[in-house]
Amino acid sequence: MNILFPEQSVLSGAAFYRLYQPLLALPNLFPDSQVMLVKQDAQKMLSEESFNNLFFGADILMTYSMGSSDANLKELENINKYNAERAKQGRGPLNFVVDIDDWFEFCSPFNNSYIHTGTENKVFTLKDDEGTEYTKEYVDGVTEHNVNGKDVVYDIERNKKLMESMRAFIRAAHAVTCTTEALAEKLRTLNPNVYVLPNAIDFTLYEALPKVEKEIRIGYAYSASHLGDWLDIMPALRDYVNKTPFIKLVLMGEKPTLRGFELNKIEHHPYVSIMDGYHKAYSALRCDIMLMPLFDDTFNACKSPLKALEAAAVKSAILAPRIVYGNYLIDNSTALLYTSNEEFKAKLSQLVSNKQLRKTLAENAHIYTHTHFDIEKITPLYNEAFKKICKGVEEHEKITVSSV
Repeated sequence: MNILFPEQSVLSGAAFYRLYQPLLALPNLFPDSQVMLVKQDAQKMLSEESFNNLFFGADILMTYSMGSSDANLKELENINKYNAERAKQGRGPLNFVVDIDDWFEFCSPFNNSYIHTGTENKVFTLKDDEGTEYTKEYVDGVTEHNVNGKDVVYDIERNKKLMESMRAFIRAAHAVTCTTEALAEKLRTLNPNVYVLPNAIDFTLYEALPKVEKEIRIGYAYSASHLGDWLDIMPALRDYVNKTPFIKLVLMGEKPTLRGFELNKIEHHPYVSIMDGYHKAYSALRCDIMLMPLFDDTFNACKSPLKALEAAAVKSAILAPRIVYGNYLIDNSTALLYTSNEEFKAKLSQLVSNKQLRKTLAENAHIYTHTHFDIEKITPLYNEAFKKICKGVEEHEKITVSSV
């Protein structure tokens, strides 16, 4: 079984855990499976014939949305061409498998991706526990500055075309992969053949370093897409951090809004690329407690528990919302879980004041994660899924783009 895998899939952090690690581990565990990693500039370096031969030699193309409506349509067109040629050669078609990480039909307006998915003029407001309102306004034709380092125009027609092409992309696939059952339920409205393949953790990449004795370090590692989650939890966290001695709030990622915090209690670390030392930098945070807030909405409900898996890998005690994490963690056993910001603050205080509780929760979560999410446990799920996909490919209809 030969699997063709485009390298650009790993450029986002989460894709490393759900694609890059388990796919590249496949040949070690299952010698009859081979993975061909296609470098980003492969098409420029190879002749057209050599590049096309990569596709002709594959049984599975593991891919994702191409990032624009034109690119999505072009990809579908190319796959049809490859499969038409394979049919002439008397070979079965290339299995087209799409990986989806988030429910793109409902993206949070406080997520940078919304500028590419929103389809109407709209004003969104988030009110925190103190009554402070945070507003995000989207107006067709208006440029948003510094969206992932670029200026991007909010273009409703462009976004509608992108959303339709993504739906077509998923409908056309022989199979779809994702990391959670909640997301799978959404995707099955577009394609019934969905495989849930959880994130994989390679424990050799992390190190559970000794904690810092002079202070209790409360950590949060995040991307810019978590702005809404941060704003939701910020008042309760700020109140606790400011009034409690011997604690440090350790942030890793784009510097968030820090209104009202005592800045001497903040330690900020810039985000490190997943392919350029992220695991070492994350381990070096040496956090006693890791936070992973999620604003309660449809988009977040489909997310995976990846942040908890990472915290468990470095033996940090986990404080997490019941949304998403309640499906994986057990309150008072592998984590402390909360529903409201009041409960969040109470349980944070409980963790800060009880060293033995932190240690017990961290050890339990480490064992649980190692047992269920270690890369050697997850990789066989990929092998099983791919074999099933290959077995059923002849029953699948030809890929079309007529729905766009």
